[in-house]
Amino acid sequence: MAKSKSLPQYAVRVRSFAELEQYVRAFAEGHLNLLMIFGQPGVGKSRCVRQALGRKVCWISGQATPFGIYLQAYEHRDQPIVLDDVDGLYADRQGIRLLKALGQTEPTKTLSWQSAAPTLERHDIPRQFTTTSRVALVGNDWQTLNTDVAALEDRGHLLLFEPAPLEVHRQAARWFWDQEIFDFVADHLHLVTQHSLRTYCHAWELKQAGLDWRQGVLCRCLTGAALEVAKLKANRGREGP
Repeated sequence: MAKSKSLPQYAVRVRSFAELEQYVRAFAEGHLNLLMIFGQPGVGKSRCVRQALGRKVCWISGQATPFGIYLQAYEHRDQPIVLDDVDGLYADRQGIRLLKALGQTEPTKTLSWQSAAPTLERHDIPRQFTTTSRVALVGNDWQTLNTDVAALEDRGHLLLFEPAPLEVHRQAARWFWDQEIFDFVADHLHLVTQHSLRTYCHAWELKQAGLDWRQGVLCRCLTGAALEVAKLKANRGREGP
């Protein structure tokens, strides 16, 4: 997850989904120009942003290159742009330069790309254009590597999402459908240090396949001695007295 030492001290620590949703709604309504959300994987950061923005958004995820982002920004100019799970883009000089331009506090930003001219000409894309797009960055990790990255951070609202296991469990209660799995996870929450919403879906897949979903849950949530003890107790519970 995003360690506190890798983020500036002014990063806002958000510990509840309700508070996260407030920031995301503010972005969706046009009040925030640059929103940066980082934190542990599997806690619904991307889902929260998707639900707030709907379909009229340029969603870029995975191994996006700076040039690819430039092309998408032109195609979807004036629409909100979400860069999802693009951890490591901050280490790319061209990527940071592009993000700094997109993150400018002025309503209208100017983006430029002076290389790869044949590709731009082939797609009829100019080397420079203006846009009013607002940007949201969503990821698991972020590091302030240099002054350029620090300058990008200074342009936006930087959140560190740190929901406790119980908060994640309560969020799952809003949509997860299998009570048996839900209750089993609840029984072991006091042993969990870092929780994930994906645990519930993975357990459901195992259960549907007739596999040992309880062990699957325990292996995702626990480690060391706590894991071994929980496995023994789970096995005894299924065997009965």
